[in-house]
Amino acid sequence: MKQKLLLIIEAMSGGAGRHVQDLISHLPQEKFDIYVIYSNHRTNPVFWKK
Repeated sequence: MKQKLLLIIEAMSGGAGRHVQDLISHLPQEKFDIYVIYSNHRTNPVFWKK
C-alpha cells in the first residue's frame, strides 16, 4: 500500500517551487501518492505544467 503525501505551500515561485519539484521528483513513485496544494496567486508559470 502506498503512503499518501500532502504538500501544502503558499508560494510556488523561485526556491520554494524548486524545492517542491526536487522533492517530488526524487521520491519513489511506487511508494508514494503525492498531492500538492498551492496558491496560484504567487506561482511561477514554469511550475504549472510539472
